[in-house]
Amino acid sequence: MSIENRKIIFERGKILNVDMLKELQESAEDYLRISYYSYSDGIIEGLNFKYDKSDNLKLTPGILKYNEEFYILRNEITIKTKDDFKKERREGNLFLSLIPEVSKTENSIEIKSFKVDISEELIKESIFLGSFVDRVNYPPKADYEKIENLNDKTYINIVDRVYGTIYGEAMTPWIGKLLLDRFMKKTTLSPGEMYFFNRGIENKPIPKKFILEYLGNTDIENFLCGEILSKILDKVENRNYVEKVVEIPKEEKRKKEWESEW
Repeated sequence: MSIENRKIIFERGKILNVDMLKELQESAEDYLRISYYSYSDGIIEGLNFKYDKSDNLKLTPGILKYNEEFYILRNEITIKTKDDFKKERREGNLFLSLIPEVSKTENSIEIKSFKVDISEELIKESIFLGSFVDRVNYPPKADYEKIENLNDKTYINIVDRVYGTIYGEAMTPWIGKLLLDRFMKKTTLSPGEMYFFNRGIENKPIPKKFILEYLGNTDIENFLCGEILSKILDKVENRNYVEKVVEIPKEEKRKKEWESEW
């Protein structure tokens, strides 16, 4: 076995043969497999919620790793239409999840897939995407403005999602993104907060391994993600810090002092 650079040679008048087609397929598969080889199972990229211009709830394109295999959503799919949210129903929790389907073969292509499921209970062997309180004419919000929204019943709750990283299971990248404003007010950050800050800048999931180290509590492994999020917020808010002081240049300071005398 050697390290190779393989290229298909396309020649005029020649037909693609089996080996060439196989090479095309394997090159794309190898890139994905090698790129995320060390990642744990979970959401790798995307699969976020958004509303389109017609107020239909969509799931964005993304990559999922499950049982060491990769599944790709290439295009946006509609989860619920605007009219669906107007229909009469009970005001309880609805769970959005991915359920594995029976594999099938079409045109000599084996297809393994997941379908999006919406149910009143979380189904075993499913992959959790989100949950929300089912209210007539009140679609759940999907644009999280602050970190508390991740646990807010009027928003789609995604805090219990499982993301895959090279460090094992991780929590949603929205934690890091939504903590940025709080961190920007501090003059100093702890190593754990600096890590959260950097993950937020990069829009990357935060591995539970580092969250546990930051919280310094091994018992938290048995807690729900919502409880972990609350503990992160408590620690960030309660840690002593000094507000940033804006230094005024000396020339401007003298000018202000001179003006105040008059």
